Amino acid sequence: MAKVQLDYRYLKLPTALRTVQDLIVHVQTRVLPKDRVLQRVVLDGRQLSEEDESEAHSLKLSDYDEIELQSRRVLELALEGLSAAREVVPAVAHDLLAAAQTIREGQLSEGLAILYDCLAMIDWYLDLIGAVESMVHEERPWLRYRGMARGGALPVPDATGEKADDAAPPYATFAPKEELAEKLQRLDAARKAQNLPVLADLIEDEIAPVVALWAEELPAILAQMQAETAEA
Repeated sequence: MAKVQLDYRYLKLPTALRTVQDLIVHVQTRVLPKDRVLQRVVLDGRQLSEEDESEAHSLKLSDYDEIELQSRRVLELALEGLSAAREVVPAVAHDLLAAAQTIREGQLSEGLAILYDCLAMIDWYLDLIGAVESMVHEERPWLRYRGMARGGALPVPDATGEKADDAAPPYATFAPKEELAEKLQRLDAARKAQNLPVLADLIEDEIAPVVALWAEELPAILAQMQAETAEA
């Protein structure tokens, strides 16, 4: 069997492991702590690409002499993605307003081109937020709330179902996405009907404010996660 390093330390592995996929699953589920994920797999000096990963179940460990695995902290990956989004999200909010104005001026194809670019970036950001929620919030739920300290007590509704007035407010960024999905459905219906006034209004009044709020919250989310990284 190949010699296997994880973060520059050799591992002792069960002899039952047969494939690279077996190795990846074993290390991710049995070796790494929950706050770390595998990020890089190098097989005899060649990095396993995203395309190769789908074939990992057919790659035999016995075919390799040296395998290097590298992991990163989940918080670091989340911060990296959110840091990249800090410039992207405000630009999307601005471009949505430009799309609405362009459509109002009767330039449908130009306005739709701007809109489609914006929607692609919104999908990217929603995927990023979903990853943050699944990887980070499961272990650190207090990061959903504005200004809540590490390990802080989560807001608990009282007997009437209301939260205390002094409870930390949740970030709208991490709110359920059903309402946004409904708005996007109405947007698509207006686009298909080529109802330009309604389409422009939906972009300007329904979608752009949501993205603008994401942009407003992002610096605070980043600062809170950076503080968490420093303390961890």
